[in-house]
Amino acid sequence: MFSSLFKKKWPVDTAIESILSALVKFDRMQVWGKDLSSVPGLDTERAKLEMFFLDCFAIYIVLKFSHSPGWKENGVQIFEKIFQACSIIAATTYANRNTATMEDAKQAGIEIDRRFAEYGPLFESSEDAISSIGTAFARFCKVERNATLIRIGGELFNVRGQMLTQFSQEHPLCK
Repeated sequence: MFSSLFKKKWPVDTAIESILSALVKFDRMQVWGKDLSSVPGLDTERAKLEMFFLDCFAIYIVLKFSHSPGWKENGVQIFEKIFQACSIIAATTYANRNTATMEDAKQAGIEIDRRFAEYGPLFESSEDAISSIGTAFARFCKVERNATLIRIGGELFNVRGQMLTQFSQEHPLCK
């Protein structure tokens, strides 16, 4: 009860840096690479990119539905900065480039928006959102109805959601 009163509140920029660091450092391939390698016809580079996009969506959902007052109040600002950084990351890291042009980052942002447009309604209206998101993930990977990809997509979304929810509970934000 009293522990939350004495938790140091984080500045928004520190929280953003921490989320981005975790997003980039989280080795999805270490966790799911073996399973992905068993999927016939899967382009693993595309799957890595799609996992990154799905991870971005999970961050968006946690920020959107946060119950923490500081996180709720700053969620839009946090996500705008994370979205911009994710667009640059996708345009460089996942395109095997050292730098990205504004046009590259803009195109990556469009791709992220495309994923959100499909994942969002599934999350908000599906009785089994995790499975529905996994199914959409498999479609984006261009290997539809693959049980392994559906499971991986659902697990990734769930894992990231749990990680960020716990993080936001443990690190209140300054208002």
